[in-house]
Amino acid sequence: MLPILIVSIIVSITFVADFTLLDKYQAPSGADYGNYLTQVDILNGNDLRGWGLRHQPVYFMILDLLVKIFNDDFLALKVGASLVFSLIAIPLFMLLKKLSGSNIASAIATGLYAFFISNTEMISWGGNPNFLAFSFMILALYFIIDLINKPSKKSIILSGFFLSLVIGTHILVTVYTFGILGLFVVLSFVFVKNRKEKIKGNIKNMIYLLLTVSAFSLPYVTFYLTYFKNSAGDVAKSNFVWPYVDFSLASADAFWRMIVINIAVLCIGAAGTVWLAKHYIKVNRSNALLLSSLFIVPITLFMVTSQPLRWLYFLPIPFLICFGIYSKNLFVDTREVKKASIKICVILFIFTTVMLTIDQGKSWFNQATTYYQFIKEDEIEALNWISKYTAPDAIFATSGHASDIGGGGNSYAWWIEGYANRTCMFTGDLEFYSFQFEKENVRTTNRIFAGTYIANYSNLEVSDSVPLGEHNPLVTALIGDQYEDLFAINDVQNYLQVSPAGNGQSMAVLAGFGENGVVNVDSDSSKVTITVTYDQPEFLLTRSLIMTANTTDTDVVYHITPKNSTISEFKINVWSLFETSIDKCNINQNSVAIIAGQVESTNVTAEIKVVENNGQLCSSRVIFSNPSDSKPVVNYIFRPQQNDLYVHLKITIITPTPEPDPKNPSKYGNIYLDSAYSQLESLGVDYVLVSKYRSEYFRFLYDPSHFSVAFQNGGIAIFKVINYSG
Repeated sequence: MLPILIVSIIVSITFVADFTLLDKYQAPSGADYGNYLTQVDILNGNDLRGWGLRHQPVYFMILDLLVKIFNDDFLALKVGASLVFSLIAIPLFMLLKKLSGSNIASAIATGLYAFFISNTEMISWGGNPNFLAFSFMILALYFIIDLINKPSKKSIILSGFFLSLVIGTHILVTVYTFGILGLFVVLSFVFVKNRKEKIKGNIKNMIYLLLTVSAFSLPYVTFYLTYFKNSAGDVAKSNFVWPYVDFSLASADAFWRMIVINIAVLCIGAAGTVWLAKHYIKVNRSNALLLSSLFIVPITLFMVTSQPLRWLYFLPIPFLICFGIYSKNLFVDTREVKKASIKICVILFIFTTVMLTIDQGKSWFNQATTYYQFIKEDEIEALNWISKYTAPDAIFATSGHASDIGGGGNSYAWWIEGYANRTCMFTGDLEFYSFQFEKENVRTTNRIFAGTYIANYSNLEVSDSVPLGEHNPLVTALIGDQYEDLFAINDVQNYLQVSPAGNGQSMAVLAGFGENGVVNVDSDSSKVTITVTYDQPEFLLTRSLIMTANTTDTDVVYHITPKNSTISEFKINVWSLFETSIDKCNINQNSVAIIAGQVESTNVTAEIKVVENNGQLCSSRVIFSNPSDSKPVVNYIFRPQQNDLYVHLKITIITPTPEPDPKNPSKYGNIYLDSAYSQLESLGVDYVLVSKYRSEYFRFLYDPSHFSVAFQNGGIAIFKVINYSG
């Protein structure tokens, strides 16, 4: 009864803690939770897009049952997540007990895993199917160990059954699990004793196992056929260089505190791994090779795939299994520690470390549920309005939460689809979407929110967010599979020093303001000119954006004419949108700025040059907030020497050299001009939902000829699209 009592306590504590922290807000944190409601709807025949089920069904069958029991989407999501993240203690304890033989060591390692920091972050952003698949994988390993050591029909059937559940729950865990088994078979052939006999037995058992898995996995064949037919293949894309990893919340300052607290666990786990390599392999070679495979596979996938962070979530499992086996020998086997006093100190050290690590995991969980919380009172009010006052076939577009965490517009869109049951197009990072049709929708929506007008030539793209937005213009280049932001100028962050007539006092005013802007677009196959005129009480300012074929240049021209005032100074900021260091950038005596750095592992170099001006260039500099790693700003200050002021800037992307792309509309050497209005029409968008804390909110607000406010509260605005022309 002791193991049952231990596991029951761990499961109960974990469930209560997880549910309590997820229940801080009305909706659970993370965009994935909204997506899970969409998958439940698809299971029930309500497929808004007609794309079919885009994830394996096992978890969503469980969630569907919970939704029907509680009749409350938010409660069902929280209970489902808490169950998944607490019930894993059962198979993990069983496996640890089988490998270590110690209840105490198994309890310590299981409790540590339940609140391990990577797991508390997973539940915060919604890695529930992934984690449920971990449970099935651990159960499969439990019976596979029996199959290896004492083959029987029971071990074959149960191993095959739980492996099939892995296949039906999460594709990455499936890749990991079968990678483990494949590597284990190879290692067994190399290191096992009595090779011929063992090889023959292992091959026979593996054939039986594969047949059993295949039989149990028949319900998932349709999903996998659809997946591989429509998959974009980016998750499996090779990346044979040291990968760049963004640890999301872990990139904050608290990451270093986490490292300090967990360093003891890391050291003990490392010591346990070394000990296993030296001693455990002598005790049970097959188990040792299986544990080695658990370590080697995620590290290998981390090194060679395009999304390395996904595989790091797998490492705590083998790490803490080794931790538990090694701890058993400190607690039980007196031969491992000769002196009782040393043994007591080690045990106390481990106990203290485990408690600190669990406490840190809970603290991290508390932070993460706030960090990934996209849906609060304003969002829920907007979602309820959508459900009540829009047509069931209405289509939305969104750029998502103001924080841009989690991939972009999906932070709102998945909730609009899953909770409000309306189709929603959204912005995002293309590499995170598995299906080609998803990528195409995201690619189009990215263009909608990139600017009102978009000019494209070869692999260079320039957009203008008139009448008012953050980028006027935005310069991007096609790097890899998508356009990456490189440089931007913002009309409302350029300043004029003005002295009104009859008033000797000067004042700083914005160089442009969108509601007063008049737009004119002139284009042909070789040149696009987008001109915005701001008519202010003190001045008339015209800003022109020019893109010409056969170049990698973007020209920005300002012409300022004072009205009943005197212009004494004009400040222009050109913002770099990628991080670099001060040693890679400079500005010469001719005020030509060279900015170099890396964007998505591609070297980028650009030149920003003052081509012409009829005034005096008083100052030119490159400003860094952090000289070693920040996004610099190129700052110019001009003073007029006559009645008006004329300034011509040129931004040239030196590398990468644009090359014609067969998928690019400009492949025939012509400039391609598009507008957000035509893209909205192509997707059939009826409403645009934006956070009021994003710059694009003002772009839609100050464009009443195309958009009208249908709903707004403190943080959310929903615009009705009333005109696609323009």
